[in-house]
Amino acid sequence: MIEDKATLEDKAVLIVDDSRPTRRFLEALVRGFGMRPTTAEDAASALAAWQPGRFDLILLDLVLPDGDGLQVLRTIRETDQAVCIVLVTGQGDVQTAIEAVREGADGYIDKDELMRQAQQATFRHHLERSLSLREGIRARRELELMRADLYAMVTHDLRHPLHIIQTATQALLNPKLPLTEESRRDLIQMIAESVGSLIKQLDDFLEYTKIDAGFLKLQPTEMDLAAVCRNAVGRAEVLAQNKKQTIELNLPADLPPVYADARRVEQVLANLLSNAIKYTPEGGRITVAAMADGSHARVTVTDTGMGIAAEDLPLLFQRYRRGSGEKIARIKGTGLGLLIVKQIVEAHGGTVWAESQEGQGSTFGFTLPLFSPHPSPSLQETETSQAP
Repeated sequence: MIEDKATLEDKAVLIVDDSRPTRRFLEALVRGFGMRPTTAEDAASALAAWQPGRFDLILLDLVLPDGDGLQVLRTIRETDQAVCIVLVTGQGDVQTAIEAVREGADGYIDKDELMRQAQQATFRHHLERSLSLREGIRARRELELMRADLYAMVTHDLRHPLHIIQTATQALLNPKLPLTEESRRDLIQMIAESVGSLIKQLDDFLEYTKIDAGFLKLQPTEMDLAAVCRNAVGRAEVLAQNKKQTIELNLPADLPPVYADARRVEQVLANLLSNAIKYTPEGGRITVAAMADGSHARVTVTDTGMGIAAEDLPLLFQRYRRGSGEKIARIKGTGLGLLIVKQIVEAHGGTVWAESQEGQGSTFGFTLPLFSPHPSPSLQETETSQAP
């Protein structure tokens, strides 16, 4: 297996050592690697210079005149898990260095041997490997935190429709509660809508687990895009009518067929329409349009909803991400729909995008390849692997 190594160029490094010759030697060495060094002669000056995010790498001596290098390590690790820390040890410090690695250091180097033999290539390789190790640890930690946030969000959002079902059912079963026929119908409608919400969220989560595992099954054929758009709009109109919204369909009469999996494309449209309905206020308008554009068909779903903040647009199709803002926070949903959309479209060889201005609505679009008698081999009926 080939191991990716982090580049050292333009990395900021803090050199902590009480020996001036050692500091100068290490400073010259890392400058030769294209790094930007800062030096400190003791624990106090090291902690004064350090701030979370300021340095990519710290070369830390274990024995300092005003304290223990291990304590400096512990202090930094309390608030900074991102910086790479490599211990620079003297003879007889190896056991302490090993203990420091257990406490969060990314490696150690025998400085006497380094200065005696000037093994620059070995030293560089060690720094690159240590930086890669820390980047991997940080990435895994961020992924774990994002996944934990996602699972917390999913379980929280599942509780909301369940609570509605429980409350409405208890009201219907309570013989002492005088209910009119209209009130009963309203409670039953609430239960039906909550069940639909649960099914949608569970479907999204199950679909996500397949995508996260790296597999997405496509069965592409010559597909009537106009018919699939009409089917998707017809299914969504029931939800839109509940909010007094209108859905317009803008399709040219000569829209050519595409090469795609009809069930998956309808799933993409269902997700985009569901979002448009969810984030558009009562009385709003949603427009579904499609057209041929070169070798692809271009499909857009435009709404007159609340819009999306500019800082959220780059995050929309990322894993474990959902828009921010008070209004969005009040709307229930797992935020998995757009990830599913992206993976399905890209598995077809298409692209997805979003355009929006906060308070002025949004447009979500995607492309699909037009049908050809000789389709791309990558879109033959298969279970295609997707990068997790």
